[in-house]
Amino acid sequence: MKPMTYLDVRKSALEELGRKINALVIAKKKVTLVLSTPSGLMLDPRSFYKRDFFGVHSRVAGRFTKDNFIKYTGDLLLEIASVARENGAEVIDPMDYLCTNGVCISENEDGPIRYDGNHLRPGYVRDHVKYLDQTVAP
Repeated sequence: MKPMTYLDVRKSALEELGRKINALVIAKKKVTLVLSTPSGLMLDPRSFYKRDFFGVHSRVAGRFTKDNFIKYTGDLLLEIASVARENGAEVIDPMDYLCTNGVCISENEDGPIRYDGNHLRPGYVRDHVKYLDQTVAP
């Protein structure tokens, strides 16, 4: 028996995801799939703020684009979204809310929106991440 390649495993996992979503939709369940938020070292506040004994100093933040993240994820998120939609799920893509004109934001008027390169700050989520509200509405 030939060992499975990465692409075989990926295809199998996507097919299984589709079957699971489809089964829930057939059972009259509302299915919402939330994709990953953009993440990366360039979004980490430590990459554009320096803290030392003299205080906090800001540096010029690099530009992290939606295309950079898609290139990094190898289009996997796009495939997951496609499979989910094809099987009746609603898909929420945080990049639609956290990227403006293709550039992912790392801070707003209140300062950094992230704790690190992967996680949004709780206060930012509470005050600004309204795209998840519909997933918990009664």
